[in-house]
Amino acid sequence: MGVLKNARKEKYVQGLISGLSQRKAYLVAYPKASKWKSETVDNKASKLLRDDEVWARYVELQEENAKTAGLTRERKKEILKRLAEDESISPNERIKAIDVDNKMDGEYVSKVDLSGSLETKQSKVDDVIEQLKVADEE
Repeated sequence: MGVLKNARKEKYVQGLISGLSQRKAYLVAYPKASKWKSETVDNKASKLLRDDEVWARYVELQEENAKTAGLTRERKKEILKRLAEDESISPNERIKAIDVDNKMDGEYVSKVDLSGSLETKQSKVDDVIEQLKVADEE
């Protein structure tokens, strides 16, 4: 798609991508809007983002950022696989690579610590029944 023909729309999208809120990005792109009520600016900014051309550019820039932002999950798994299979690396390092890969896949059961007693619903019901019996006897 590339840069939008309308410079203000492009400036708005660039503002959003840089981390500005819709309101602030709109005010940067349309400085005269600073005289408007905040609600009006918010409505206009929201409407502008729903514009097909603006939305497509926004998505395009987000995807570009995602590619360059860091290692993707697939890339990380590829690196770990290479480490695990590389016989020139120490066995401990290979095991660590396998361990990290397993963690990424969620193959380990998470440890859950419980403190205090664990009461079942049935034991609570039994307690209530016992209390009712005692109350009937009195």
